[in-house]
Amino acid sequence: MDAAEKQLEAYTREYHSKGRGFYLVLWFGYLGPNHPKNPRGWKGQKMPQHLDEMKGLLEKKFINVSEKTKIITFDLSIST
Repeated sequence: MDAAEKQLEAYTREYHSKGRGFYLVLWFGYLGPNHPKNPRGWKGQKMPQHLDEMKGLLEKKFINVSEKTKIITFDLSIST
């Protein structure tokens, strides 16, 4: 995720963007413990198990990104 953070900050600082940008996250849900297709956490943080947890991680991760940059999360998980 470090590469995405650095790239997003660089793109939004480009003078043509005027600080605008977006980061799109597709949330397919948590599939249970040890499932290889679960979303990955970041070093030192637990794996998100709910959409709200993922949004919270993203907000913390991208705190230094321009206010004009939007982090968009689409919930594509199957509701039961």
